[in-house]
Amino acid sequence: MENLIEKSHENGIKITGDNKDTRCIPHIWKNRISSCGANGIYAVGEQCEPDIRGNVIDNNRKAGIKFCEMACGHIGGTTKEDL
Repeated sequence: MENLIEKSHENGIKITGDNKDTRCIPHIWKNRISSCGANGIYAVGEQCEPDIRGNVIDNNRKAGIKFCEMACGHIGGTTKEDL
C-alpha cells in the first residue's frame, strides 16, 4: 500500500500464484507506478487473484496491468476516496 515505484527495469510489481496448494490474494492499493521497462503490474499463475485498487499507473513501456496464465483479479477504485 502507498508505494512509489519508478523507473524499474522490468515490471513494477510482479505477482506469482503458481502453487496449487495456496492462493495468492495480495492487496495492491494506492500505489504510484510509472516509467517501468515492462508492465506496471504483472500477475501470472492460476492461483493469482490480486485486489488492485486506487493505483496511478502511467508511462510504462508495456501494459499498465497485465494478467497471464489464468490469473484473475479485481481491478477498481477510481473514486477520489480510493486514491
